[in-house]
Amino acid sequence: MTKSKWDSVFLSNLHYFYAKTDGTYEFPNSAEGDLLKQAKKEIEAFYTQENINEVICKAVEEALERRVPKQPVIHLTYSKTEAPHCPQCDVQVKEYLKYCWNCGQKLDWSEYEKRS
Repeated sequence: MTKSKWDSVFLSNLHYFYAKTDGTYEFPNSAEGDLLKQAKKEIEAFYTQENINEVICKAVEEALERRVPKQPVIHLTYSKTEAPHCPQCDVQVKEYLKYCWNCGQKLDWSEYEKRS
């Protein structure tokens, strides 16, 4: 399968901005960098047909796993107050949200309600 025009442009831009001389890539240490890494990986896997079934199955498994409710984790914030965080991606979540706003993990607040 040949690459689409946009996939080729995306990969060449990644190479131009983030490739190092040894052939590896150095992405920013941020959420955007993580997205770039994942996009590069997915495009390359799609066109090389390497483990395409595994990639799809893993994505489906992760999506199904996030439907199983998990207890929020309590961490101290910078202001030294306790706050609930998503057990999947560790982002602070508002109390009583059904799903994490960042990763979509379903949240179970039953134990948190008992603490109050």
